[in-house]
Amino acid sequence: MDKRTLIENITEKLKAADLRKPVAAQKSVITISDDSGNSKKFVVRRPSSGLLYSRKDVDRVLHACCEVITEALSKGESISITNFGVLSTHYRAARSAKHPVTGQPVIIKERYVPKFSPGSDLRRAAMIYEQSFVDPEAVVHDVD
Repeated sequence: MDKRTLIENITEKLKAADLRKPVAAQKSVITISDDSGNSKKFVVRRPSSGLLYSRKDVDRVLHACCEVITEALSKGESISITNFGVLSTHYRAARSAKHPVTGQPVIIKERYVPKFSPGSDLRRAAMIYEQSFVDPEAVVHDVD
């Protein structure tokens, strides 16, 4: 899934849940005057109502989340999102490998790499996806 599709899907989820961003209530001042020159000012507020999130709003939020995650990982911090997973950095020691074309040994330097450990909801989603490939005829059911 690319970024555009992700943003569209998130926007649709927000619309389906009827989640709205708060909008400050606008107020207007109405002046009423009579024939003798007396005037009275009234402040009228529109009822506050929220607006649906747009794709542009979701894009900004997604971009901000990615920036926060990148900054945290660059400082060596880990990010834990309940039931989703944990993003962290992992130390990879120096090792030797073979060059894929020449076959000569190459030394790969040690470095830190990003690591993702999935949470329980993601594991469950993967199991559901895996079960979609299982042939229902091959599953043996216990019959009493």
